[in-house]
Amino acid sequence: GAPVQPVLARVLGTLAARVDLSIDRLSDMQILGDAVSAEAPACAPQGELEVRITHAPARLELRIGPLSPGGAEHLLEAMEMPGPPIGALRELASDVRTEQPDGGELLVIAIAEESSGALEGAT
Repeated sequence: GAPVQPVLARVLGTLAARVDLSIDRLSDMQILGDAVSAEAPACAPQGELEVRITHAPARLELRIGPLSPGGAEHLLEAMEMPGPPIGALRELASDVRTEQPDGGELLVIAIAEESSGALEGAT
């Protein structure tokens, strides 16, 4: 929720600088991070979840969970903004997917410099 937003934004900003993301991609990740921290607790079984951040050259990845069944899709729907020019926030991401490990559903959101070739195989 609200206490998480400024912390997550600072952590993302620091990591983005370390992995050489552009200012535009950093801004995209911070927008997504703010949306996640605002909406994700409502999608978690007890209202608590983990946000893990992994990084590789020119790439950051958020792993959000565990979520309730269907929570990833609900979270993505909650993150949508009506109409142009913004539309769905998921369009800011380089990769959005769900995973089903033991213990609940995960939403994975990645931001990468598209021209760097960092999209494939990074974790």
